[in-house]
Amino acid sequence: MPIEITPEVLPADAATETTSAALLTELQLKADLTETQPVSAASLPLPSGAATSANQLADGHDVNVQQGNADVSSTNPLYTRPRRVTSTNGFTHQTSAYAANDTCGSLIEITTCALASGGTGLLEKLAVISKSGVGFDALFHFYSQSVTLSADNAAWSVSAADSAYWEFSIPVARGQFGGLTSIHAPRQVYLPYACTATSLFVGIQILIATTFTTTTDISIKPVRILG
Repeated sequence: MPIEITPEVLPADAATETTSAALLTELQLKADLTETQPVSAASLPLPSGAATSANQLADGHDVNVQQGNADVSSTNPLYTRPRRVTSTNGFTHQTSAYAANDTCGSLIEITTCALASGGTGLLEKLAVISKSGVGFDALFHFYSQSVTLSADNAAWSVSAADSAYWEFSIPVARGQFGGLTSIHAPRQVYLPYACTATSLFVGIQILIATTFTTTTDISIKPVRILG
């Protein structure tokens, strides 16, 4: 008895020989990387301000490099090596006996600690000289701007408002002095600081009873600065 087979009706998206060939062609293009896939930035979930082609700087755009809160320029050159700065001349103190915790002398200004106003730096080393060889224990308090100290040979005092400008303190010990002219040179300290302008200011607090021979016994020698 003859059997009749009626052709089945395939769905519209069935994988026929024709559609399979088209799929293989597309896969081959992707494997060869010869087909590009354009993507619209508008269709991507990018955050506001994302670095799309529309947000890139134009060719030849200048980039400003800053040092000490100011652009690097001929008057504010980029400095990468340690340099020496000096304190303001004229620091004096009394020859009358200082008691523990007295203020010694007036405020010392160390100029050009920053290359631009509001600049920053790194203090590498501070050398303190006792010209007559008188050893003393003291704290050298550094401030980012001028502050008001208590009077010379009076109890150390700095207002709360001025204390806000304190950067750091360096101790000096009498055991590190010796001889007619003695130098106290602390080891590398690497203390960061920020200037309100371009100078640092130093106040000296004597820690034990001390009597100096002359009014100019103490001096600060060049400070090594990175900044």
